[in-house]
Amino acid sequence: MRKYLAVVAILGFTAGAGATELTLRIGQGGFRDDRAPDGKLGGGQVCLDIKHSGRPLAVSIGHEYYTKSPDPTQSYEIRDILMGAVFYVIRLAEGRPTDLYLGGGMGRLRIPQGEKAAMFQAIAGIRTKAFWKIGIYAEGKYIHSRGELIHFNEAALLVGISYSLRL
Repeated sequence: MRKYLAVVAILGFTAGAGATELTLRIGQGGFRDDRAPDGKLGGGQVCLDIKHSGRPLAVSIGHEYYTKSPDPTQSYEIRDILMGAVFYVIRLAEGRPTDLYLGGGMGRLRIPQGEKAAMFQAIAGIRTKAFWKIGIYAEGKYIHSRGELIHFNEAALLVGISYSLRL
C-alpha cells in the first residue's frame, strides 16, 4: 500500500509542477558477475519518467530485477530494486526527437534471502523516437549496494522500448 501512495504522491507533485511529458520505459539487459555459474545475470526494468516543462530535468520512478531464473535463490541475484532518480535531459536532435539523459538515483534493493539495503545508481542513457509515440532506448548504469549478504558494485546495460505521452 505504501508503494502505491508514494507513486500517487510523486505523480501529484509532478502534475502540480507542470509536467509535460510522461514516458513509460520497459527494458531488458543485465550485467556480468563472477559469482554466477556462467558469469552473467539477466534483468529488466519498468520505469515511469516525468519531464517538466521549460526545464531540462526529469524524475523517474521504477522497478528492476537481475536474476538467473524466474524464482531467484542466490544472494548474488537481485530480487527487486525500487528506485527513484533525477535526470538532466539534453535534446540531441529535433527532427527525430533524441534525448541523452544523465543522472542518478537511490532506492531499496532486496535479495532472495529477504535482506534489504539502500542502493545507489549512476545512470546514462539515450532515447529516440521510432514512430508515433513509441521509442527505443539504451541505458547504462552503475549499481552500488552493501549489506550483510548484499555486495553489489556492478555496471549494467539495458535496452528497451518506450511510450511517451505529452500533456
